[in-house]
Amino acid sequence: MSQDSQNTKTMSDTSRGLLPIGLQDQLPPDAEREAEVLEGIMRMLGAHGYDRVKPPLLEFEQTLLANAPAKLRRRSFRVVDPLSRETLVLRSDMTGQVGRMAATRLAETARPLRLSYGGQVVRVTGSDLRPERQFTQVGAEIIGGSDRQQASAILEVAYLSLAGVHNSGIENVVMDLVVPGVVAHVCATYNHDVTADLLNAIAARDAVMLADFACGDCLSALSRLMGAAGAWRESLDAVGDLLTSDDRERVRELAEALEAENPNILITLDPAETRGFEYHDRLGFVLFAPSVRGELGRGGAYRTAHGEASVGFTLYLDSLVRALGPQTPPAYVFLPNANRQDLQKMLDQGMRVRQQLGDGANQNDLRAEAASMNCYAIWDGQKAVLL
Repeated sequence: MSQDSQNTKTMSDTSRGLLPIGLQDQLPPDAEREAEVLEGIMRMLGAHGYDRVKPPLLEFEQTLLANAPAKLRRRSFRVVDPLSRETLVLRSDMTGQVGRMAATRLAETARPLRLSYGGQVVRVTGSDLRPERQFTQVGAEIIGGSDRQQASAILEVAYLSLAGVHNSGIENVVMDLVVPGVVAHVCATYNHDVTADLLNAIAARDAVMLADFACGDCLSALSRLMGAAGAWRESLDAVGDLLTSDDRERVRELAEALEAENPNILITLDPAETRGFEYHDRLGFVLFAPSVRGELGRGGAYRTAHGEASVGFTLYLDSLVRALGPQTPPAYVFLPNANRQDLQKMLDQGMRVRQQLGDGANQNDLRAEAASMNCYAIWDGQKAVLL
């Protein structure tokens, strides 16, 4: 294909509204539903004492990624700031930004800090379960506080993550507990190095590949971890001896407390899971809904780049909207020959209004125009009359 032909094809593709891989338009009614879910969760977090923050879309690379995990660095877009000539990073996650604000502008604020956030993130690549490269996060962090407060903080954050999902209208939720340090603990017990190849084999649940990077008792223990995912009690019984006593107690305390509060929740344990928990410690969790692609959210305990013990969670709004299923378009009332008095009267009654542009010739024309604008009724000056 000639260069001119290629350019013509590219222009033609663009004119058809094609978007880069992993990016998509959000159309009605999903865009409105996502906004409603976001604000509902933010109000819930505010009622529980979390102060809302709004970090910028772009930050200096040396500030945002200085102590970030390698995976976070790889998935971040970079641009050069024409003003400072420094490299800027387009945020791929908001947790690090919240930690940065806590350590700088909120450094003198009493701990523990409770902060909430909601906004868009963009990533260089997606994943098999989350191919989207741009989506909305909403979440909360408890930053700082003593070590003895951490167990209570994990429980509070887990409760709130479930409340956010339930408040969105999703009832059936699976919480998968993970223990981020258990693989390193097992390897240390058998004097074995934790390598990227070993972690990749575990992430793939590939026993043959794992045998290439572990052997003997260490291989046996790691294989037990990989095969133990399931209902939390059975899983803990199967590999409890491979966890520290503190880890076993944290899993049991959190699972039993959540079951007591949410008898319908399914709690599982995946002791070999490490993906996405590179900077977490102690305990983490992932939220799923049956038959919905991708995670609803995740959370857990970690330390900020500035060393403060913290606990937080993040929910993914696109997954929440998918879990809600097909949405019913909003119902509108058609207002012919629009005037402000009638409009205000309709709004005061809680109606969603679509106004006529120009004058209708007759009643049949009005009915046809109202139907074409997805209205279910026409305002007759006093009330809404069904079509």
